[in-house]
Formats: sequence, structure tokens, C-alpha cells
Amino acid sequence: MVGIKREEVYIANIVKCRPPANRNPEEDECKACMDYLRNQVVLVKPEIVVLLRKRSIATYIRQRIQNYSIKGKMGREKRNKIYANMAPSGSTKR
Repeated sequence: MVGIKREEVYIANIVKCRPPANRNPEEDECKACMDYLRNQVVLVKPEIVVLLRKRSIATYIRQRIQNYSIKGKMGREKRNKIYANMAPSGSTKR
């Protein structure tokens, strides 16, 4: 436990519908949903945004991620603290 209540957490996804065969979303699919996601962030006003997986990180913070160099690093975007973490490949597969 980290001392955060469920009602204090808001979970969103980089894409608003899962791609066919549960594959990872492609760059254009992520970009198509970014305005919606950014509006969610503006409305919710989170103190911290946690980004998981390479595609989400690269799309949200608009930079190329190479060699997992951003893993565990903090940053700031306007008023939000950004925490990026690469989940191990296959950890989200069912």
C-alpha cells in the first residue's frame, strides 16, 4: 500500500479504444486520441501523471525514447509532475 485511496486516483489511457487483437497502439492511433487525453488531464488537474510503456511516454511528452533512458525519471509539464516508467514487455499480456 502507498497510502493513496482509490477515489484519489484517476486512470486514463493514451488511446480510447483498444486496437485489434490487443496489439500495442500505433503512433497515429495515439496521436488521434491526444486532444481528448490532454483535455482529461486539464479537467482532472492531477498532481502527478504516471506514464507507462514506451508508446505512451513518447506520445505524451513528445520525444523519442531510446534505450529506456527515461525509466524512473521525473519531469514537469506545466503544473503536473511527470513520472515515466517502462513496464517489462509482456507484463500486461493476459
